[in-house]
Amino acid sequence: MHPVLPQLPAHLLQDPYVAALDRQYRASWNYDIAFARRGSSYPFLKDEASRVLKRTCVGCHPIAQGGFNTVFLLTFDDQTDLIARVAGVFGQLPLPAHVLAQQLGSEVATLKFLLARTSIPVPIVYHVDLNPDNAVGAPYMIMSRIHGIPASNMWPTMSLSQKIDLVTDVAKIEADLRCLPFHELGCL
Repeated sequence: MHPVLPQLPAHLLQDPYVAALDRQYRASWNYDIAFARRGSSYPFLKDEASRVLKRTCVGCHPIAQGGFNTVFLLTFDDQTDLIARVAGVFGQLPLPAHVLAQQLGSEVATLKFLLARTSIPVPIVYHVDLNPDNAVGAPYMIMSRIHGIPASNMWPTMSLSQKIDLVTDVAKIEADLRCLPFHELGCL
């Protein structure tokens, strides 16, 4: 018997972007294999989210995978949701665990830096565990979800005035970043 990928709650399927991510994930990846290899981490991630956030996580839904991470939508009993990024793809670590932990730690530091020093909308990091020997079995972070639709999805239907506003907003973000002093190359 093959494991079945958990269904997103109805209220999230009404969000067109989340529903599209869910459909794309289900169509693009062999999630039966992913679930079989990674299945033991799903309940542990749900349990960890409940423990560290001190509220009941009722769902853990994989919605995307990249070269280094699997992204989960965590749902809670109060109908809120958060994002979890877990190092690894299909339960395999593409780089040594300490390298992935260092990379994730740098990303968390960068998000916190941007939140403190700019007006750029970034997710709030609620919890990070860089220990690959934790209950989840890999470095991970739990953060807020920024609601919206990617500009690339909207661009074809936008008016000229909306496109100008969007490009202006992106230029403001780039100007915010340009004003930050860095005296050497590297990671935060």
